Amino acid sequence: QCRTLARLRRLGGSPGYCDTINFTGRLRTMEQVMFDFATNDEPALDFMTRRQAVELEVLRRTLQAGQGNISFLWIGEDLGTQRGPIISLEMFRQHFRPRLQRYVDLGREFGIPVMIHSCGSSSWAFDDFAAMGITAVDTLQPEAKDRKSTRLNSSHANISYAVFCLKKK
Repeated sequence: QCRTLARLRRLGGSPGYCDTINFTGRLRTMEQVMFDFATNDEPALDFMTRRQAVELEVLRRTLQAGQGNISFLWIGEDLGTQRGPIISLEMFRQHFRPRLQRYVDLGREFGIPVMIHSCGSSSWAFDDFAAMGITAVDTLQPEAKDRKSTRLNSSHANISYAVFCLKKK
């Protein structure tokens, strides 16, 4: 299929790949997931790690099957609300950055850039994203706190921003 769609950009993953908060929240509730991270609940964290290991292997096989025809890897983690972060920078660095890094490393292994989707006010994590090797941020909420495009463009020069807006018909 990749070869028959050669004129189009092809992606591996989706905004749901690597998404720990929302995926696990659908199974354990959002409140419980936040509590799991805050208390370092080992069984819950182990579940999250094991689920992502399976997902990473699926992505690896997808990239191998694509034989160099996949243009970029798309991952996601909603880190904010309209008003501010959902988690602290410390919690991000302890629990989320290492998980995201595995996906970035997979993209690097296959020589493709990585774009992350993150809803809400999450620009506080963009410096970490850039340091990790993430090359683009997909945001659907440019009106969230600290998400004005002039602020993003001037303070995070090493990251591209893809702001997708849906028009009403």
